[in-house]
Amino acid sequence: MALGHLDVRTLCHCRVVGIRAEEAPLGEGTVTIGILASRIRVEEKLLLEALTARGAETTIIDDRTLQFDPGQPAPDWRHYDLILERSISQSRGMYLLHALEQIGVRTVNRYAVATTCNDKYLTTAALIAHHIPVPHTRLAFTPEAALQAIESLGYPVVLKPPVGSWGRLLARVIDRDAA
Repeated sequence: MALGHLDVRTLCHCRVVGIRAEEAPLGEGTVTIGILASRIRVEEKLLLEALTARGAETTIIDDRTLQFDPGQPAPDWRHYDLILERSISQSRGMYLLHALEQIGVRTVNRYAVATTCNDKYLTTAALIAHHIPVPHTRLAFTPEAALQAIESLGYPVVLKPPVGSWGRLLARVIDRDAA
């Protein structure tokens, strides 16, 4: 079954926008959605509940158990109308998104979107390109250049690596001695 025009907000967040499940059907027929997940957290439970309420057939796919041969993709991936990537592992999720797109499996998010969102510089550049305000940002490649960037911005600043999540390696720098 074709999903037609897919809007993730409509698909996954009917509770957030206050739409009752029966008011926002996924389409005609049964939609089969595979959910790639390392662990079922509160967010995945809410997604499962919303999708089930809207008539979707869902399958949890434990990404920790997968093996994927890019030269011989298993035909059962095409059984799904959509794969929703919810991996805890950023790298695992990225490789799976890329591999699935290569064999024509529809994914949320797409590999290109996940690539942008997983990189703080690419995210900042995309936001700026679409005229969305962002905090003053500097990109520096050496400790010396970073110190000059900090001085130009003024204290306090927050230092972040370009990749990573959950606040790992984030540092609040309040003065030159802390830098």
